[in-house]
Parts: sequence; C-alpha cells; structure tokens
Amino acid sequence: MKITNFILLIFLAVATNVLSIGPLESWLIPIPREVTLENGSLKHRNGRIICNEVSDPKVFDIVKSIQDIFNKTGHSYSIAAVNAKDEVPFVSLKLVTDGSIKPQGYKLSINENSVIILAADKPGLFYGAQTLKQIAGYATETGKFPLVSISDWPDFERRGVMIDVNKDQVPTMETFYGIIDKLAEWKINEFQVFFKYAFEFINHPEVSQDYSPFTAEQIIDLDQYCKKRFIDLVPYHDGFGKLSYWMKYDKYLHLAECPEGCQTEWGKYGPSSLSPAVPEALELVDEIYSELLPNYSSKYVNIGSDETVELGLGRSKEMCEKYGVGKVYLDFLKEVKKRASKNGNRVQFWGDIILKHPELIPELPKDMIALVWGYEANHPFERDCPKFKNSGLDFYVCPGTSSWNSILGRTNNAIANLQHAAEQGLKYKAMGYLNTNWGETGNWHPLSVCYPGYLYGAAVSWYVSGNKNINVSSLLDRWVFNDKSGKIGRIIMDLGNAHELTEVRLSNNSIFNRALTTLELPYKNDKYFSKLKLSAIEKVDSSLQINISKILEANMECQDAKQVSDELILAAELCRHSCKIMKNKMLSKDGTLNNITESEKQFLIRDISRIIAKHRDIWMVRNRVGGLEDSTDKLQRILLFYNNL
Repeated sequence: MKITNFILLIFLAVATNVLSIGPLESWLIPIPREVTLENGSLKHRNGRIICNEVSDPKVFDIVKSIQDIFNKTGHSYSIAAVNAKDEVPFVSLKLVTDGSIKPQGYKLSINENSVIILAADKPGLFYGAQTLKQIAGYATETGKFPLVSISDWPDFERRGVMIDVNKDQVPTMETFYGIIDKLAEWKINEFQVFFKYAFEFINHPEVSQDYSPFTAEQIIDLDQYCKKRFIDLVPYHDGFGKLSYWMKYDKYLHLAECPEGCQTEWGKYGPSSLSPAVPEALELVDEIYSELLPNYSSKYVNIGSDETVELGLGRSKEMCEKYGVGKVYLDFLKEVKKRASKNGNRVQFWGDIILKHPELIPELPKDMIALVWGYEANHPFERDCPKFKNSGLDFYVCPGTSSWNSILGRTNNAIANLQHAAEQGLKYKAMGYLNTNWGETGNWHPLSVCYPGYLYGAAVSWYVSGNKNINVSSLLDRWVFNDKSGKIGRIIMDLGNAHELTEVRLSNNSIFNRALTTLELPYKNDKYFSKLKLSAIEKVDSSLQINISKILEANMECQDAKQVSDELILAAELCRHSCKIMKNKMLSKDGTLNNITESEKQFLIRDISRIIAKHRDIWMVRNRVGGLEDSTDKLQRILLFYNNL
C-alpha cells in the first residue's frame, strides 16, 4: 500500500509538472501561424549541420547558434556547407527563392531523424532558429524534442520598439544589450533610441555634457550588435520640436519659436520648438543630422516633429496668420526632411500635428512614413490610419507600454492599446508597428514593468490573431525572469493593475504618479482625487503590501534577479507612499497636507528619505550616472515640501 501511494505521488508530481509546462504553442513567443504536432520525438543520431549559405557571415552566426542549441542538450554536431553523397544531415538549413515562403517567413520541421529549416531570406532563417531555440527549452523541461511542423511569417513588415533615453535616464550599454537580445528572440526587427541630449555631439558639446551621453563609437557598436540579430537600429532625433534641452543655452535660443516660452493649449510651455521664421534654424537641423546619421547603417531616420504646440505663437505668428499654421508646419517639415534624407535615408515623422490639418496630408512627400501614435486602450487608430493610407503614404501604428508616468505600469491599458493598434494596423495595411516606451517624471518606473508591454507588443506585431490571448505572465516567467516558482510574471501584471483598485483612472498617467507630483493640490479641487474613497486607498495599499511579500517568494534565475526584485519592491514602496499622501489629504480638514500631525509628517520624511537613498543605489545598476541627479531631484522636491509644511 505504501509503495502504491509512493508511485501515485510520483505520478501526480510528474503530471503536475507537465500541466504547468502546457502545450508547445503556449511555450512559444510569438505563437507561430501554423503548428502541426505529431506523436513521437526527435532521435539524436550521428550527422552534421548542413547549410549551403554558411559562408555568409550572418548565416554562419545563425548556424553557430543552432550548433550551440544542441551543444546545451549534450549533443555535438559539426557544420558543413555541402552534404556528402547519400548523407542525411541532422540539421539542414536552406534559403528557398521560389516564392513558396513569404518574406521573413520560415518553415521548421522536426521529424524523428532530422531538423529542417527553410526560409525565404536570411531574417527568416534567423527567426526559424529562434523558434527552434524555444522548442529546445521546451524539450529540456519535457525530456524530449516534439515532432512538429511550423509554417510562419509576420503580419507587419517592420516590428519595432522605441525607447526614450531622455527624461533623466540613460541606460548602460549592457542594459541595452540585454533588451535587444530578448527583442531579437521575439522577432522584433527595428529598434529606436530617442535622443535629445543623450548623444555626444562633438560640435555641440554643451547639450549633453551633464548626461553621460552615448558616443559615436557606442552608437556604431550598438548598430552592429543589432545588425547581427537582424534588427535595424533607426536613428531618432527631433528636427523641429522637443528641443528644450538645446534651448537652455543662449547660443540656440535665437532659433526658438518662443524664446521666453509662451501660453499654449498645454499651459505655459517652451522654449522647445525651432521657429520656421528663423532661417538659421535649418542650419542647426543640418548639423544635427550630419553628425548623427553617419554612425548608423539604417536607411531610415525618425525626425520626430510632434507636439510643436508653440508654433504660430511666437516668431512665426505673422507667417501662420498669412498662410495658416498647418501650411507653415508642413513647409518646415519638408525642409527638415530634406536635410535628414540627403544621404538617402527614408524619413519617419510623428503624425499628430498634420492630423490636425488632414487636408494637407496629400501634400506630404510620398516617400515619408507617418507614425500614427496613441497610448490609451480606446485610441481611435481606425480614425487616423485611413487618412494616411488614402493619401498613398506608408505608415506605422504606434502604441506603447503604458509604463511612463505610472511607476508600476498600467497593465490592462497596455495590453488593450497594443492589441487594438495591431488589429487596426493590420486592417489598414500599416507598413510597421512601433511599440513606444517613453520616459517621464524622473523615470521612476523600473525596466521590469516595461517587459509585459515589450513581450505582448512583439507577439501581436508578428501574428495578431494568434497571439492576442497569450498568457503574458507565464511567458514573462519563462523568457524574461526564468522564475521557477512561476510567480513573478503574475506579480508584475498585478502591480501594473494596482492603480485600478482606486477606481480612478487617468489618461497617460496613474493616480500614484499624480499624487506624488501634485502635492500642493487640495484634495477636493482635483477632479481625480475628489473621486477617491478611503476604502479604495486602503484596498490598494494592502494589495501593494501583499505583492511586496510575494516578490520575495519568487525564485528567479535570470542574471539580474536581485535587481528585478529590488526595483520592483522600491517602485511598490513608492506607490505605498503615494497612498499615504492620498489618505492624509482625504482625512484632513482642508484636503491638503498642511494640517497633518507632526508624527505623520516625520513618518513621511523618513519614508521618502529611505526611498531616495534606495533609488540612488538601484539606479546605478542599469543606468549611467548622467541624469541621476535630475531624477533624484524630483523626489527631493517631495522631501522639501514635507520639510516646509
């Protein structure tokens, strides 16, 4: 009886493990388009890896990666360009040019005796190898390679991620390498790094002097790192708006639309935009792109040109009154385009401004690419995309990770936004899909909370209908954090939804972030705070506390496991501090912090001081020192506010 029970326990343990692993499709990211499984498993045998294109350096790297996959399973296979007479290769890779496989597509077949990867092009071979790598991980867990036939190709020609390295945070090269490695495995093929001050312009050194900028050599290095992984590193630097970090210096101020700033639809703003009324402004544009672009191999460039809200309110006022704001914007955009494309680069630009003047869209140069952006779950991509499509312009849909201005993310909003963008982009035949991750308010959100958006965006931009319902949390456990407990993915997703427990939702923001950045605002005078209930704040604070405990229970085996744990706990603690602010305001007589008790004031001072100290330490693990003081200063303002109560 005891032996029988023991055997039963073993059976249940094995069965539970198999159930937790799940079917092969649930293991893969992105899920391929066509997957056919058969009974049986791959039998390792003598043989070689044969690829007739192996003399090509990029193909050789792919073949080596496949050799490494099997080396890790304890099987060594040599590489050759041609098989011997009657030899059946163990692994065979081949480019197929008869049109039977779509661009970037591949066919992967694992039968009992061999592995075959056919592809239309080199990227397709690479993507087939990434899928094989993931299947090898599945085989390690289950004890066997499944017999499977996969036919796969992407929905979008270009599938990208954009990371904002301004707004205080400039990641290290090692941080970027880690992100790029993951994105490549998930079949992303475009990467943009948004510079405003974080590139070292030799001819304009003052702009980046305080920010540990990327050098030209580092950009070249990053470009080559991306190319080896079939990712196009696209340069991104504004040539119209968002130049406030340049306008801080007198030598550039004469080029600004509003040198003293001006009252805009966003309130007091600027100086930030170049003025079309100042001819010398285009000389600066020319210098920016002449120095930046040669460091990239890409034939694309993003010139930004969004959020030019000062236009027509300063030096170009007379021009705009005469010709119209839209026409002045369009004409200057064309001039920026000329300077960015003089070496053959194809120009991308953000489409928000020209969408306010849709009658002018047909006048855009037809080789430009519009970036149609929107970051809320219900953003009307279906309204905006046809305006460019009907004018004969290529365009991308550009959702986002919803991480910025959130501290812990906005999980549900991100998933809905990313999915909707993919569906509408596919419907209107968008050329590309660019998943954006901006930096705002000191970049208090850690890298860890960006990964749900990165992973899900990569999946739906490859094959939207097959990936829209993937289990993001389990895929995070497997492919980002290697968490053997299977907990951290769910924890991160739940933390990203914690703000919803307050029953107050903001656009492009979270209530946590707003509470920390509007300390002086009376509770009852704020349209968001006035909707809060004390019970909801207590509920969310309790949820944060529970998830902090759960983080410590995770069993991550990723290289940066300690950093992930530290930064998630810090972000959750900052949100708990935010809850304390909201609760104190709600309980005070006048809805402010002015009348809190001395003991409560001292608690807030001690708590934010502790958070600031931890922020400094944790920051330096992933990021350069440049920008740390600016990020920390935004937390120091909270401490100063408390001290002045």
